[in-house]
Amino acid sequence: MKTFLALCVAVAALIGAPVAQSQTTSFDITGEVTPTPCNITVPDVDLGTFTTASFTGNTTTPWVQVIVYGTQCDPRSLLVRLNFSGPSDAADASLFLGTVGAGIQVTGPDQQQPILPSGSQVVAYPIGDASFTSTLFARFKQSAPGVTASTVRTPITLQIAYN
Repeated sequence: MKTFLALCVAVAALIGAPVAQSQTTSFDITGEVTPTPCNITVPDVDLGTFTTASFTGNTTTPWVQVIVYGTQCDPRSLLVRLNFSGPSDAADASLFLGTVGAGIQVTGPDQQQPILPSGSQVVAYPIGDASFTSTLFARFKQSAPGVTASTVRTPITLQIAYN
């Protein structure tokens, strides 16, 4: 009987005790790990010196190499995408700004794929051994009659993406 009485007292004590509540919640931890960017260098390019008289209609000057060097790339990056943009020629928007009547034509390595000043296309290159070298080409191309003499210095912006 003593055991039964002790049990009843214990149950009564539990019934009268405040009830503890519990709750479960969750949260997110976010972050981003990105590839280490390559060290990109593009030496300035001199297209040469030409007289205005040498532009006689649909004149183009000889191609000059534009070398893009990428070094110390993240070894996990397999491909680099280069997007070029800059001011365009007033008479021909497919050419970068040169002088009045002669813009600057830039192409990919095959001298067939034009690189437009609008930045509308991307040139992709594989990365091997944490580096890459890309050879592009540039030249003056007559865009209108009456080429004006001037010293040309056209900035071209290079945007780079990796994957």
